[in-house]
Amino acid sequence: KTGKTWYGGSPSYTYASMQGDYAVRLTDTDQMAVNVLTLLQRPVRDGASDIRTLRLGLRYGHRFSGGGNLQASVSWSDTRSDTVNITSQGKTAALSYSFARPIAGSEVSLTLGRQWNDYNRYRIGPFLVPGGRGDDTLFGSLNMVFTKVDYAGFVPSITISAAKTDSNISRFDTSRFGVQFGIQSAF
Repeated sequence: KTGKTWYGGSPSYTYASMQGDYAVRLTDTDQMAVNVLTLLQRPVRDGASDIRTLRLGLRYGHRFSGGGNLQASVSWSDTRSDTVNITSQGKTAALSYSFARPIAGSEVSLTLGRQWNDYNRYRIGPFLVPGGRGDDTLFGSLNMVFTKVDYAGFVPSITISAAKTDSNISRFDTSRFGVQFGIQSAF
């Protein structure tokens, strides 16, 4: 896949990515999948460094006899650039559960996870931060798809999400809360 990203009406960077997925059914109720993504981002402005990312992921899924689904996933990423503050390594672990029966007339799923990002070398102005930068993020979301409100094959959805990041550099300590409304295909 290739493309170009714009920011504020001006071109920001071009990109090219390749992704591969492989899944294997372990039993009638269990599945394992592995995925690999490689991404190259080339900034449009002169003097900016390319960004190269490699991401590896592993996902396990289990369908319960009552119909609910549990997924556990882990991933690792490595991002490199000549720009010191971009080079990082990340790890993510998450659990997701999709309920078997509708709740309040909607299909409901929950996700909880944790993400760690390490920037071995991090610069603030002319100074390198001793030990680099480390971010630790807890996140969660609740997704509801209202399948009973079908119009021409489309249904409304709502996602409520929250995340809290603790960093050794205080300006990256954040708390986020979001509500997203959407319309998606019923198929």
